[in-house]
Amino acid sequence: MKKLFIYSGIAAFLIIVFLVVADFFILPAYVEAREVVVPRVIGLDKSEAIKILTESGLNPIEGEIKFDENFEVDEILFQKPLAGSTVKEGRRIYLVVSGGDPKITMPRLLNKTLRDVEVTLSKFDLYLAEIKKEGSERERGTVIEQFPEVGDHVIKGDSVYVVISDGPRRGQVRTPLIMGKTLEDSKQILQRASLRLGNVKRRISPQLPNTVIHQEPSQGQLLSIGDSVDVVITVLK
Repeated sequence: MKKLFIYSGIAAFLIIVFLVVADFFILPAYVEAREVVVPRVIGLDKSEAIKILTESGLNPIEGEIKFDENFEVDEILFQKPLAGSTVKEGRRIYLVVSGGDPKITMPRLLNKTLRDVEVTLSKFDLYLAEIKKEGSERERGTVIEQFPEVGDHVIKGDSVYVVISDGPRRGQVRTPLIMGKTLEDSKQILQRASLRLGNVKRRISPQLPNTVIHQEPSQGQLLSIGDSVDVVITVLK
């Protein structure tokens, strides 16, 4: 029991000593820390701003990034506390950094593959939000539509929608080339492609008689099986 009182007395003595030291040395040193006038760093490059604040005895903290057309990328567009404030040495100074002009001219994605689209959008800080597939005469796997359209103004972080070609639909064929062929040859070529000869217009020409000089639709267009192809053919008179 006697030892307990002794230990309690020692503990109480140590607490009193700590409070006296804190009252006379630690707290005055903290209260009397050197005061610093916060320098203005708005408009400066981030690295330069951090250097100035550090050399002033302050603690710069890089915060969020905001887009602003009036500031270049990595320039400081806001600081807290504000410039001219008197603070204690070591005070944290929070910085808002510019991400630059938020407006972007929408790049061209048409005819690109999905992989190329993703690479292109990442360079502009844009995101691919939705992909649809549609039958098309364009090469399978390439972009046939995009939104926003080429040249539109968008903002970093915006979403982009694309339509990808799924190739020709079942039951579709491409128009064969029949220009330069005779009318009879043209009929056979179209029949082999599951198409038929449509309207035939004749044009007088002493050169290359009985020759197709125009076809509609043109070569390579997608048609449904059984569709017709109109032609213009030359005749002597």
